[in-house]
Amino acid sequence: MRPLWKLCFFFLCVGRAAALVGNGVPPKDFMLQLIERKKYEVAKLERSHADPTDPVKLRVGYVSDSSSYAVTRALRLFTLGEESRRVSVVGDLKRLSPTAPNMPRTVGTFADAGARSEELFKMGANVVMVNTDSFGWGGSMEDLSSVTRAKREREKRLKEDGVEGSPTAVVCKDLIIHPIQVALALEHGCDGVVLLASVLGPKLEDLLDACTIMGTEAIVEVHTPNEAEYALELGAMILMLNNWDRTDGELMILMLNN
Repeated sequence: MRPLWKLCFFFLCVGRAAALVGNGVPPKDFMLQLIERKKYEVAKLERSHADPTDPVKLRVGYVSDSSSYAVTRALRLFTLGEESRRVSVVGDLKRLSPTAPNMPRTVGTFADAGARSEELFKMGANVVMVNTDSFGWGGSMEDLSSVTRAKREREKRLKEDGVEGSPTAVVCKDLIIHPIQVALALEHGCDGVVLLASVLGPKLEDLLDACTIMGTEAIVEVHTPNEAEYALELGAMILMLNNWDRTDGELMILMLNN
């Protein structure tokens, strides 16, 4: 039986137009280089969180006693009386982009990720995705902590002012290839993570299971109809469609229609 699923169209608030002052373009095999580098980073993470009492290690090894659906609530479209929301807006927070070999890498020059996310939420973003890979996207876990802290402070201010704001969420976006990365992101306060179907391949099922065990949500990025079908068969609830082919950096505008 096909699982219940939801398809979300994302408008990326922080895009390439943010800055066209590049410092070189990535080579064709840059994504493969990033994946190999990520394997090395994961090995270091496993060593640094090897203590059985480490909070990250505990998240990986035990089933969460609760589940968060903050991402689903933030993205949900609705019509209630005269009030409705027909489009959910997601901001993609990054300084660099490795996607296109023929475009500049620098796409943003912000210093304070938390302050930038506050701007996005004020402009109506429902979800902010924080790129935490340093080499490929110019981000860090400190950026994720800054954004989640800014979100909590914003919610506190709205509550004190008696304002009922729309639900918002913060999502960690990285080359996630191991459950320990999900656990680390949750320790930094995120509401969910992004999983790339093109990167994970058959390992996507293991990472989706890991997210369920840790009580968080996963947004699965897909590029082809086969990837979308595969993700749905595995029980993915939220899909993000990307016209960029991450394997070769080609933009395929009509892929969304497929």
